[in-house]
Amino acid sequence: MGGKFPLSTYLADGVRAMLAESDYWRALPDQVREWLEIQRDKSLLPGRDSLLVETFPRRAKHYMICYPFEGRLAHQTLGMLLTRRLERARLKPLGFVANDYALAVWGLADMGAAITPGDLSLEALFDEDMPGDDLDAWLAGSALMKRTFRNCAVIGGLIERRHPGQEKSGRQITVSSDLIYNVLRGQ
Repeated sequence: MGGKFPLSTYLADGVRAMLAESDYWRALPDQVREWLEIQRDKSLLPGRDSLLVETFPRRAKHYMICYPFEGRLAHQTLGMLLTRRLERARLKPLGFVANDYALAVWGLADMGAAITPGDLSLEALFDEDMPGDDLDAWLAGSALMKRTFRNCAVIGGLIERRHPGQEKSGRQITVSSDLIYNVLRGQ
């Protein structure tokens, strides 16, 4: 699970600073420097305090790529929340993928065409109220949250996997963790 650690704020700030200042690029490998120059010439690079969002079509799907530089776990959460908001905007998102630096959402409707005339506001899409409005609702109904709780409950000792002479099956562990989860959530 060591690969799940988020980027530190210092590393994320360092990456943003490196992208924003082309003087840093001289120290980078040639391929990386060339890629950054192409990105700068063809599109934009995110600023230190800004978020770059790009949209494009490819093979009958439409993509929106965001570069928050906040780490994989933050981006996975953001991806879930963005797809929820895009569904409400009737933009038919199909899925998303996240890494430590970026997040890609794809769907059937042209997100760029919705942004350009103002039908979809990026400020509203990435509004700071997103965690308050959507995160609680998503977590309450998420099977992913229950599975994560199950892993934490086993590691934390809330659920014993083994007693002398007997071992719980995966299903028994799931039932036990679901009961604890529902009690803690007040359901």
